Amino acid sequence: MLLALDDVGEVRACELSLDGIDAARRMDAHVVLLDMSAVTSPAAARLFTRELPGVSVVALALPETEQSVVACAEAGIVGYVPREGTLDDLIAAVRHAVIGETLCPPMITGGLMRRVATLAGDGQPHRARFRLTAREREIADQIALGLSNRAIADRLGIELCTVKNHVHNILDKLGAMQRADVARFLVDG
Repeated sequence: MLLALDDVGEVRACELSLDGIDAARRMDAHVVLLDMSAVTSPAAARLFTRELPGVSVVALALPETEQSVVACAEAGIVGYVPREGTLDDLIAAVRHAVIGETLCPPMITGGLMRRVATLAGDGQPHRARFRLTAREREIADQIALGLSNRAIADRLGIELCTVKNHVHNILDKLGAMQRADVARFLVDG
């Protein structure tokens, strides 16, 4: 589930899908609240931040672990509310997102700083999932959302055989046997 907040403070619920992106665009959303409890949520987060660059995405129901928060930050999410969060936590996260700030406890800030130091130290992210090219990553995110090869080709304006080649390369690079493994890898990886 996706909740979008427009410039006059109106909130609308949308499905967590490509239709949600279109709905957020139509309503000129400034902040999107993204439920992170679905398996496809990390892929959806990357897709939303890529497709809606001027919109602040806040993750809801996020496990407050360093790994989860760092993965959200890498996906472009600007704030989060933990699973155990209160209404006050939600309001604070949205207020901070609106003004371009992120509210984060010191433990999580430390994890983010260590991640930045790792990236700066070797110039390469340490996770295997970053071996994917930008296009492969884009296609992997759409696979994780459950799109077929034909739907991905139509969405990206590329040939079906090109998508099939990318899917083959993605499966090979990830050591995955089937498309469902791609979604699990993106969540766990």
